Amino acid sequence: MTASAEDLAAWVPQQPHDLCERCARINLESLFPIAHPGYRRCPHAWPSSTPKLSTGSRRPPESKADYLRIIEEFVDFDVLRGWVSFCHEHHEHEHDHSHRKQTVRAARDAVQSIRFIDCATRQVVSAPDTDDAYAALSYVWGQGYTNVDFSTALSDVLPDTIEDAIETTSRLGIKYLWIDRYCIDQNDASDKKFQISRMDVIYNRAYVTIVAAAGTNPDYGLPGVRHRSRDAQKYLRIGRYFVFNKIPDAIEEGIKFSKWARRGWTYQESVLSTRRLIFTDDQVYFECPCMYCYESVNSNGRDISSMNFIPHIEGRIPMFESPVVWEVFTRVEDYSQRELSWASDILKGILGVLRNFELGPLQIRHILGVPLFPFNADGRPASLDSMRMQSGNTQSGRYDVAAFCLGLCWRSRRPYHRREGFPSWSWTGWFGPADWRTIQWYHDGVDQGDPSILVRVRLLDKRIIEWADFFESYFQLAPQLSGELLISAWVLDIHFPESEQWDPDTYYESEQWDPDTYYDEVLVSFDGRKKVLWTFDRTSKARHTMRPCIAVRLAYSTSSDPEVCVMVAQEVEGGSFERIGYIVTKDFPIPRQTNGDAVSHVEAW
Repeated sequence: MTASAEDLAAWVPQQPHDLCERCARINLESLFPIAHPGYRRCPHAWPSSTPKLSTGSRRPPESKADYLRIIEEFVDFDVLRGWVSFCHEHHEHEHDHSHRKQTVRAARDAVQSIRFIDCATRQVVSAPDTDDAYAALSYVWGQGYTNVDFSTALSDVLPDTIEDAIETTSRLGIKYLWIDRYCIDQNDASDKKFQISRMDVIYNRAYVTIVAAAGTNPDYGLPGVRHRSRDAQKYLRIGRYFVFNKIPDAIEEGIKFSKWARRGWTYQESVLSTRRLIFTDDQVYFECPCMYCYESVNSNGRDISSMNFIPHIEGRIPMFESPVVWEVFTRVEDYSQRELSWASDILKGILGVLRNFELGPLQIRHILGVPLFPFNADGRPASLDSMRMQSGNTQSGRYDVAAFCLGLCWRSRRPYHRREGFPSWSWTGWFGPADWRTIQWYHDGVDQGDPSILVRVRLLDKRIIEWADFFESYFQLAPQLSGELLISAWVLDIHFPESEQWDPDTYYESEQWDPDTYYDEVLVSFDGRKKVLWTFDRTSKARHTMRPCIAVRLAYSTSSDPEVCVMVAQEVEGGSFERIGYIVTKDFPIPRQTNGDAVSHVEAW
């Protein structure tokens, strides 16, 4: 006999002996929401059949079957240690690359001034010459929390999240812990800048990262560690079965809607970490490149880690390693949606991720946040040659201007306000998310940057550097960029339709027009007579004047149904231009070509 949850609810008021007798005749496994959306997203966590409910120890069973685990008020650190140690023992060959040795010594060699908290003595110490492991903490600083004065001795009274992280580190058998607020001298601008630029190393080489995904400030604590307990699961035992009153909410809900998941700085802390222990209000979740585990699932790590899946897609938080060159765009898109307390941190908050791409096998560069990947020997962007291209194929690539043009093909999701101090041609210059759907998602989409464009860059000391010379000394010159580009390109003169008398016989509407989206209209004259009404994504929220604009062709598709990506710029004071919008169209004629300086300053701030 089978029954629904409603059937069981109807039976509960019966006498106990009657309840037990009836339950003995039903299939209890049909009563439980063990296949709720959170679990459907990770089918490999349930090997072959509907999981049974555990009747004994909470430790992982040796059989291939998986079981539900009862969530109690406080964390069982034996379980957490089991996850981390299993990964260390069985997955090192998967994610312990030569540039990611997970020891204190390895971190010290890369970041000479790095310090750690000694969890036993509560002292902040310079990294000793040891192969001991260390943990790192990723948490939300919270509004109104100022920098603490640097001290080699921790205060006796610390925020609960900090104390809980120290406790967790010790209970995991790890001696050292890195926490930005206490291990970086916040009043030493030079030291702070250097260590922020090495965030990729610090989190890469941590043995495990402790993630405080619950709460909105460091006083909240890690649920289940010390003071802040979890709601213990209520259950009824019937024979060899447990009947739960509820199963904890899907773990992605606890992560996705947390303050931690919305903050800008925590993004690179999560994606750059190899192992993550994520504390939510309901339970603890573990993830590494080879497996992920729920505290509510009493699973055999060997079975889970043996399943074939794509880690950075299947996991709750994307992993970093990927053979896909255009993965860098996905990273920037994700980060651009996050919140920052200080607008000036927009680039600093993702430099660790970008630096990892720079030093990784794909050798992807960036210009003030705009990704630039090498071209292959055949003159095509490496990322568009194959959706699953192996990284080694790009080693001999060159950084053509055409690749930079593809990076400039980002779209705003709605009009934004300008972010001062950053160029308008970069997504960093605007308050809002950006995406590169034009070059990632179209099956026959834009795949070729305009090879006719010439670009030079201006440094902070006013020197103008040729493109090839800039990349000859990329790592030395990139920090000196002013954000001003000097561009020679194919352009069209365009203007807004309010200044025109409309004549239905001399224009037609572009097929992309959608009156329900955040688009403006621009009227483009092809030959002084025929006109096209274009629609374009407005980058700028400001109302534009009737001054003429230019349309700069950035990239196009080489398919039989070609599309062209166009940046719309308007002249500002000083003869410079500022990006105000973006167009994807099939209606782009052969434009006039400027001389070397006719459209020179495409940016000024």
